[in-house]
Formats: sequence, structure tokens, C-alpha cells
Amino acid sequence: FLGPFRHSTMGVIQPTGASYIGPPEARSVIFNDEGKIVYQSVGYVTDRFTGDTTGGRGAVFGQYAVMGQEIDAGVGSPATILLQKLTTLLPEGMVPKSFSRVEDLPEWWTDT
Repeated sequence: FLGPFRHSTMGVIQPTGASYIGPPEARSVIFNDEGKIVYQSVGYVTDRFTGDTTGGRGAVFGQYAVMGQEIDAGVGSPATILLQKLTTLLPEGMVPKSFSRVEDLPEWWTDT
């Protein structure tokens, strides 16, 4: 990370000089009938013990770890739960989103 990175709520994050080597991740992509991407998900770490530089974190959690701003991404983590709730209350773009609001989903979307 050669920064500096200007964060909307944390101000300037100074460079750490660390390299980003992420763990292997699975992702999903959904295409419409025209072959255009209508949904993409990322960050599903498949092997957190690979010698990466993110502490086994994927997606934006891994990027922030390399910047020296580690976020506990564990399931049930109080920090992660708080961040997820903040994304529904704060203006768009202030906190990284980990899921979409129900009202932002297209009518055709279903997860059943």
C-alpha cells in the first residue's frame, strides 16, 4: 500500500508499504439474457491459511488489513455487525457495504 488513501470518514490513511496478497476467494456472477452482469458477490475466502498478507481476509476487509486498518470480519463479530448496520444509516459510500438494502434489489431477484 503506497497511499496515501483519502477515506471519507477516517481522513487520510498513510501508506504502510505492505503488498496485498489475498487468499483464494470464490465469487458469484449472475448474467441477464443479454449477457450483462446484473449481480456480483465477492469475498468468500476458500483457504485463509495460504500465507497471504491480509490475515485470511477477503475483498475490502483484506484491503483495509494491508492498509493497517484491520476490521474483524469473523461471523458474528460485533465490529462487522455494527458496520453492516451503519451502511443502512449513513450516506452512501461512507462505510463499505457488505450487502444491499432490500428496497435496492431488482424485482426479479430471489435468493430462494
